[in-house]
Amino acid sequence: MPPGGPVSAGFTHETSVGKSDEWWTPPWLFEALGLKFDLDPCGHEGADVPAHKLYTLAAGQDGLRLPWSGRVFLNPPYSDTAAWMDKLLNSNVTAITLTFARTGSSWAQRLLGGEYCASAVLFLAKRVRFIPGGGQHASSPGADSMLCAFGQTEVEALYRMQEAGHGVMR
Repeated sequence: MPPGGPVSAGFTHETSVGKSDEWWTPPWLFEALGLKFDLDPCGHEGADVPAHKLYTLAAGQDGLRLPWSGRVFLNPPYSDTAAWMDKLLNSNVTAITLTFARTGSSWAQRLLGGEYCASAVLFLAKRVRFIPGGGQHASSPGADSMLCAFGQTEVEALYRMQEAGHGVMR
């Protein structure tokens, strides 16, 4: 299924009002991280992401197939998180990821342990109220979120915002 396309459950197990994967990251999270990014491979025109480059489906750009470089911000379409995590783990980039804290999923197990695991993880204390894209109505997600850091500067960003979560784990 293409990222951003219709899905039967917008947040995997929860029903999405607009049947879409387009849920944008709220600006407070970027402010708390205090980082600028080189790339958002799951970008959306109109979303407020501090990245020099966005890959967007509207521009015909498939972030799974295009090259990644520099510091990446990744809030993947939650209907296919595994494919985006595989791309990240096989790319030579530093990154911050924002995903649901589905620690039992196979993609999370790869992220949280093993050869290519995250440098640090912050489990957010409150559920992230994503900004609905694609004409959806505001909704509260049915799951908690986590931020994963890949790289030392990214780990430092998680430490700066640790009051928003349950400690930074390395």
